[in-house]
Amino acid sequence: MKKYTYTSLTLIFCFLLPVFNINGQGWEWKVPGKRTEIIKDKNNDIYTYTNISDQVNGNPLGVSIEKLFQAGTSAWIHNINGAFEITGCQVDASNNLILIGNLTSSFTAGTFTLSPKGNRSFFIVKISPSSVILSADVYGGTEETYANSISITSTGDYLIGGGFKGSFEMNGDTIQGDTFTNAFIIKADSLGNIVWAETTDFYVGGGEAWVDEVLETSSGKLYAIINMYGGYMVLNGYQLNSSTGQHIILLDNNHQVVFAELIGYEGISAWPRNSGLKTSGDTAYIKSLSSYHHSSSSIRMWLDNGTSMSAGWGGSNIGYDIANEKIYYASISVNDPDTGSYYFRKIGTINSDLDYTSQVYDSSLTTGGNFTGLEYINNNSLYIAGYNDGTNDYFVGKYMLSTSAGVADIKESEVSIYPNPTNNILNIDFSKFAGESVTVSIFNAVGGKLLERKVKKAIHAEKFDLSSCSAGVYLIKINSEKTSLSRRIVVK
Repeated sequence: MKKYTYTSLTLIFCFLLPVFNINGQGWEWKVPGKRTEIIKDKNNDIYTYTNISDQVNGNPLGVSIEKLFQAGTSAWIHNINGAFEITGCQVDASNNLILIGNLTSSFTAGTFTLSPKGNRSFFIVKISPSSVILSADVYGGTEETYANSISITSTGDYLIGGGFKGSFEMNGDTIQGDTFTNAFIIKADSLGNIVWAETTDFYVGGGEAWVDEVLETSSGKLYAIINMYGGYMVLNGYQLNSSTGQHIILLDNNHQVVFAELIGYEGISAWPRNSGLKTSGDTAYIKSLSSYHHSSSSIRMWLDNGTSMSAGWGGSNIGYDIANEKIYYASISVNDPDTGSYYFRKIGTINSDLDYTSQVYDSSLTTGGNFTGLEYINNNSLYIAGYNDGTNDYFVGKYMLSTSAGVADIKESEVSIYPNPTNNILNIDFSKFAGESVTVSIFNAVGGKLLERKVKKAIHAEKFDLSSCSAGVYLIKINSEKTSLSRRIVVK
């Protein structure tokens, strides 16, 4: 068995200058270095981390954590060695970086020594904006306990998702399981004290279940991505009909299951990898990456009533973020018909079937490259992480979008579309367009155009007859010379 040497944390202050480009659209700056995950804080500075593993057998060797100022210069770097890996990160209200991960052997982080409670345990580490490690705690039982994600609620509490076998403790509270690996969702305060905990059981057979991601919505509901292998799982009395696969589940404010949908099967080659769970209001989004069952990448959306739709394209990966009712994303596509190469592009509204009119090409990403993360800054700029030529040329940078693609003269909230949901007649108030010519298009959930109508000198409200549309979710696009807007509508 290969032995690893665990050394104390080293802190490095770096002064590597990024490559700048201030000529408008494109990379404002780009910094080399292996940074696969990125998250911005409230000041638009960036935290990044990369798990380091043995290139021969894939065993974890530690992590490299870095903070970059918004100008692209490095503030500090932590390199921590040990048999552990980071599985999730968040930034709290004080701009502290909150890291969650799993460990199988002891390691040192700052003044803290972390040791597993059993075969595998999970830990939470808090790092201040100035690089001080404020706290580091380990939780687990005598067997397997692992965490895959952490998110922070509006009240500052932690939502933690993972799996466990037997039982485990957090600050004196015991989570009881059985001989199988069951999934858990825990809400804990910032000190690690449990507020509540939910776990799964198997009502037929037995196997493994675990939570990949969990997020709270604006109304306090919970979306979770749960995996299950073998047996049949039950959560708070709700029985999942499939024994094996990946599910998206919505829990109401009392933690009762509203709906559960199977979103991935165990395939011959690989599981479809659904990840990147995000919420906007009570709507959830995930990215579904290519696999045996998904020949192309997509962003999928769920309303809180279980209705879903998908925006898809051929590509190998997606970095995306949601802001101002729009999806901003970076994706790779092979053999593009316009450029014949890989490219970067931006998408319009969150529920569109890819608004390609706003795509932006980037020829700097070479064959074999990919995007690994994206963070929204504003309508005209994004932080993007990725790599060129396989896995040896990593970078993180700030990308400037064209003004026409990112900034609209009229805000979506200023255009009234009512009633929504509607039975048949939809009204659109065009008063904000001040006499511009406007084109209105309506699309179904798979991107088929059902209606297109031009309104000359748009000033007043206009009626649109949707009586021929069956019940479901539709996308309405409004385009003028200066403005491009999209809105989701529901026909009852």
